[in-house]
Amino acid sequence: MNEIIRLCEEIKDNKKCSGCGASKYDGCECIYCGSINEKLKVLVDKLISALNNTTDFDNKTLVSLLSINDLGIKNANSILNKYDVNTIVSSKYKWLLDNKFGSNISKDDEELFINLIDSNSIDTSTKNTFITILMRYMITGNLSTSNDKKKLLIKKFTEMYMETRIKNPECIYSKLDDANGDAFYSLIRLNDNTIDNYLRKGLYAQILMLVFHECTHTYQKYYMHNGEILSYLLLLQTKETIIRNRSSNYYDDNYKMFSEESEARYMEYKGLLDYLSVLNLGLSKENTEFCNNMMQEEYKNCQDENRVLDGKNTTVDEIFDNIELTISELNRYPLLKLEYKIEDDRVAKKSIEELENDYAYLKSVKTGEEREQIDYIYSKLIKERVNKK
Repeated sequence: MNEIIRLCEEIKDNKKCSGCGASKYDGCECIYCGSINEKLKVLVDKLISALNNTTDFDNKTLVSLLSINDLGIKNANSILNKYDVNTIVSSKYKWLLDNKFGSNISKDDEELFINLIDSNSIDTSTKNTFITILMRYMITGNLSTSNDKKKLLIKKFTEMYMETRIKNPECIYSKLDDANGDAFYSLIRLNDNTIDNYLRKGLYAQILMLVFHECTHTYQKYYMHNGEILSYLLLLQTKETIIRNRSSNYYDDNYKMFSEESEARYMEYKGLLDYLSVLNLGLSKENTEFCNNMMQEEYKNCQDENRVLDGKNTTVDEIFDNIELTISELNRYPLLKLEYKIEDDRVAKKSIEELENDYAYLKSVKTGEEREQIDYIYSKLIKERVNKK
């Protein structure tokens, strides 16, 4: 049994296609480029030999096989078909729910549940429940599995957290030289060395804060390009993104006040407090007070539009007013269309009358929180325009 489980783990570690980088196979043939994964083929041959020499399978081995059933290995999947795997998963699911606030979980069950969250064989709701409860065990120091398996759990948690707002998110580990993590449109990279260090020291709060920080950056980038959320802060972040692209020193000179970073730091603390509450956990009174104080400070930073450029004090709008926007930038960042338009084949600012007309229209078609944001956005845009007259 241990040999079968070991082979399943090694197969999962070698699923990446050397031809195109994908990891979807029909047997050992990549379904995208048709390349044969030779290393995978050797491992599969060994697995099939081990399966042919085994007559009965315990639950842990069956779940290990379940974690590679998306490869389409016929011999392995035919064995799974002989067993009522759904019943096994259901019974384990009930046990985990009954013990979600417990302090003890067996080594075998740890491995079983981590295999399940890494498989495509259970529905999303069940998988997310497993992830959440396993995260609680890890944070409370009651998950004794290897740090590699904990890193898999952190990866799955990050993707689960991102899925609430972004389609097809992905979290990977990478050797980053000068950052604990970074974020792109739907991708988060966590510094492999940083996470290893945090895990060795049991710094789970820092891991959560890093995840919430980078997830916030992903949301920012996603919605700046998507434009479906009306937010003055997102509009400010869009402007600062364009300024940053034009000024090499702008980000470093304004790091404390840079709107993307101040919001991400705010969400580090808010996300930590909120998620611990979901897990029925909490920080000490002193640490909770510290988090709340930091949130207040970062909230103020989010509202502050004073900046420095080339050693001179200025504001985001003063800098942005001196930038000649391109039509491609206006199309790339839809929120800019709240304030700008295309006129005579160039980008121009809307007049106060045009802003007022847009405001009246949006107020008539939006409801709830969106109307509050619209009030705030246009009060800022119109007030700034009037003050500059």
